[in-house]
Amino acid sequence: MARQNNGTWLLDIGANAHVTPELHNLVNPKEYTGNDNVGGVALDLLQRTKFMDAKPISTPVSSGQKLSAYVGEPHTDLETYRSIVGALQYLTITCLDLSYVVNQVCQFMHSPKSPHWLAVKRILRYLKSSYDYGIVHKPGSLQVNAFSDADYAGDPDSRHSTSGY
Repeated sequence: MARQNNGTWLLDIGANAHVTPELHNLVNPKEYTGNDNVGGVALDLLQRTKFMDAKPISTPVSSGQKLSAYVGEPHTDLETYRSIVGALQYLTITCLDLSYVVNQVCQFMHSPKSPHWLAVKRILRYLKSSYDYGIVHKPGSLQVNAFSDADYAGDPDSRHSTSGY
């Protein structure tokens, strides 16, 4: 949720991230060009990050990828990282396939490293191939099946579960 406060934008994602007014369009995707559908918001994000010409990929995360707070060089542009990840988090409201991987990169908002930035770029490349995905519902009986996967001790830093407490 983004809100304006004295000329600056704040993004609430558990911890408040300060974002300058110049970057508020990445934090508040609905204000990009007036596109309020998911595909339009995703396309606007891809255009603003210059990923429209990026090579699309079929998965948002590499198999077995574990991000750590201690591996890699510090990322130099914190504001851009936080703004793009904030916009991706907005997309997870309707793009549930992004939820897991965006949650992974959100855990390093305070101090992102180069592997975290590479993960964000991979998400953007996946978004390039999937921005028009959706669920089609036809009138009639609706049966929903859901699956869950626990990742016990999956965090390499704390050895806590990444899907619970």
